[in-house]
Amino acid sequence: MQRLSRTTTLLTVAAVSVATLTGLTALPAAAQPDSTVPAQELNNATLSIPPLAGEPQCPSGQVKFTNGRATAGELVELVLGKPVNTNLDGDAAGETAVLVTCAGVTSVGQIIAVERADAGIVALGRVVGPRADVRDVTGVKAAKDGGVVATVADHAPLDGDSAQPQTQGRTFIWKAGRYVQSAGPKHFPLRDDSTDIGLVTGGVVTKVVGGVVSGSLTAVVSNVGPRASTGQMIVLDVKGWKITSDDVTCQNPDVGTQVCRREEPLEPGESARLRFAMRAEAGSKPAATGTARVKLIEGMTVDTNLDNDMSPIRTRAA
Repeated sequence: MQRLSRTTTLLTVAAVSVATLTGLTALPAAAQPDSTVPAQELNNATLSIPPLAGEPQCPSGQVKFTNGRATAGELVELVLGKPVNTNLDGDAAGETAVLVTCAGVTSVGQIIAVERADAGIVALGRVVGPRADVRDVTGVKAAKDGGVVATVADHAPLDGDSAQPQTQGRTFIWKAGRYVQSAGPKHFPLRDDSTDIGLVTGGVVTKVVGGVVSGSLTAVVSNVGPRASTGQMIVLDVKGWKITSDDVTCQNPDVGTQVCRREEPLEPGESARLRFAMRAEAGSKPAATGTARVKLIEGMTVDTNLDNDMSPIRTRAA
C-alpha cells in the first residue's frame, strides 16, 4: 500500500516486462509480494496510534508495545488483538490489520493497518473506529475478496453496565485515497433502550494565591430523552490540574484525567448543574484547555447521540 505515483507505477511495470523478456524471475524491490507484519514483531513494535475522539485518556501517537500491550498510568492500557493479513487495496502486496483496544474505565476499540517497508513498519492509518454511528469496534477478520470485516457495535459497555450492544459485520477496503465501507449494513436498527444525554461546560476563571492556581468548573448534564437516565459518568481531562467535587463521586483525584459518577436519575427534559474545584500546585504549568465528556453508566439504557456528549474546558486568569 505504499503510495506510488503514476510514473513510478509505469516504471515498475516496465521493469517487470524487461525482466520477463530477459529470462529474469525476480521482481523489482518496489513490488514485493508480501508486506505483512508477523504477530511477534507487531506485538513488540512502536506503532502510530490515531487518537480516539472523546477518549483523551487513551494513548495515541507513537506508542511502544511490549508483548502486545502498552500502559498509560494505572487505569488505562492499549491491547493489540490477533493481527489479520489481507489485501486492503488490491495491489500485489498484502497488508496487516489489527484491532487496538483501549481498556480502562471504558473499553473502546479501533482497527489500524500497517505494512512492511525498507524502513520498517509503516502506518497506514485507521480503518474504522468509533464515530457517530459506531460506538465500538470489537473484532476484525480478513474478507474473502480483500479488505477486512470489522465487528462494530452501537454501544460500548461500561464498568457495571449490562446493556447488550447490537453488533454488525461491515467490510472496509482502501479506495480513492481513504478507507471506505464496501459491504455490510450501514445503520443500526433503532433500539428501545436509548436516550440522549448532553454536556455543556462553562469557562474556568482562575486566581493565584501563594503561587497556587485555583478555579471552579461548572458542567451542566442534560437529558434530551426520550427515556430517563439512571446514572451518568463525567470524564474530565485537563493536564496539570487536580479536580475534586462535592456534587459527584470522583475516583481518580490525581492530576490529569478525572472520572466522576453521578448516581441520581435524570428524567427527560431535566438538567443537573455540577461544580468542580480545580487546583494546580505552585511551580506547575497546568494546561489552559482540556475536554469534558458525559457517558451513561446505567444497565439498560444507551446514549445513541454522541454529538453533544463532549465539551471543551477553557481557563483564563481573573
